[in-house]
Amino acid sequence: MYNLSYWQASQPNITIGNVISNFFYCHGLSPYWINSLVPGGWSITVEMFFYVLFAFLFKKIESINSGVMFLNFTLLFKLVLQEFLQYGNFISNSYLWREFTFYYFPSQLPIFALGIILYFLIENPNNIKLVKTKNLAFFVILLPLQIGSKFDFLYLNHIIFGIIFVVFALLLSKGKLNFLSKSFIRYIGKISFSIYIIHFIVIAWLARFHLIDFCNNGLINLSLRFILILSFSILISTLTYRLIEIPLQNLAQKKLF
Repeated sequence: MYNLSYWQASQPNITIGNVISNFFYCHGLSPYWINSLVPGGWSITVEMFFYVLFAFLFKKIESINSGVMFLNFTLLFKLVLQEFLQYGNFISNSYLWREFTFYYFPSQLPIFALGIILYFLIENPNNIKLVKTKNLAFFVILLPLQIGSKFDFLYLNHIIFGIIFVVFALLLSKGKLNFLSKSFIRYIGKISFSIYIIHFIVIAWLARFHLIDFCNNGLINLSLRFILILSFSILISTLTYRLIEIPLQNLAQKKLF
């Protein structure tokens, strides 16, 4: 059954330290803070950590080959920490610790590396030929080692999901998925920020009305859940996009220009 503990605070009471850590985007450093103040707040701190590194990475990663090298580094770094942290009894709450070691920055860094590689592939798909064999071989070795950790929250490892979306985005950018409605995909992209904010509320509502679990088949259950969450999120986000996002964007443009 669906676990509502995700929506509950990571600690019983919101502390001053928790609030301050969120204000400075460093709540990802503590398992008690990473997800306790704002639902999905883990992604904000992970993104901010990446932004801190972005200038350095932009200067160092000049080709797809260096991008693959960076991906391999992130996978190895994640794996080493994963093996160390999953056997350490650092806090008494095992679920909270498992949640932290899935959402924290080192675990999500390979997804950013995949995004960098996607950029080079969209720029020129033939860039893949520039990747050295030893780097590809290292990736092939590291990838299976990521799968099967007891820290994985998803039906598949999130790195696998990242690779699937890289392939999907690349094919979409090259017009290889003509059976999909491009206007619909673009529209989802247009309202994606509203969807990101709204989908947490949609999930909570669906869970409250017992519309999260439908059967014992994990894949079917996940598919039905995804369709429901996406459908309601699009409907509500269409309203918030038109009533909130667009007016505020227009206001910001007037202030700036």
